[in-house]
Parts: sequence; C-alpha cells; structure tokens
Amino acid sequence: MTMAFVLITCALGKEDSVLSNLEKLSNIKEVSRVHGAYDVIAKVEASSAEQIKGVITDEIRTINDVRSTINLPLKFYN
Repeated sequence: MTMAFVLITCALGKEDSVLSNLEKLSNIKEVSRVHGAYDVIAKVEASSAEQIKGVITDEIRTINDVRSTINLPLKFYN
C-alpha cells in the first residue's frame, strides 16, 4: 500500500467546498482543514505510486478552487 499526504492551498473562502469534493474521492482516506501556509491536508492511499500520482493530478488538482498542492509521499509495506 502506498500513501501520501497532500497539502492543498484553496481559493480564499472556498475551503469547505474543496473539503466536500475531496471527501467524495475513493482514494482519499482522511481530510482536515488546517491553518497556516496550507488550507487542507488530505491522506491518499492507493496500490502504487503511479496511482497516487493519478489521483493528485487527475482528481485533486481538477477540483474547482484548488490553487496548488504539495505532495508528501510515504510508502508502507506489509
């Protein structure tokens, strides 16, 4: 199982909308609103690093009002 934390910057005032859209994605396991340089953190899990890349580029970054992402990849093995 591969996991990544994604730090997301949203358009001003659109954090709740972004959170709601993230919660609908199947590979998103947790989302939280945070304060500081980023607005939202999302935990993404998938079977491969390539699949995580697809979730980030094709799903997260295409959500309206997502302005930027920083990806923190982690890998866990059973």
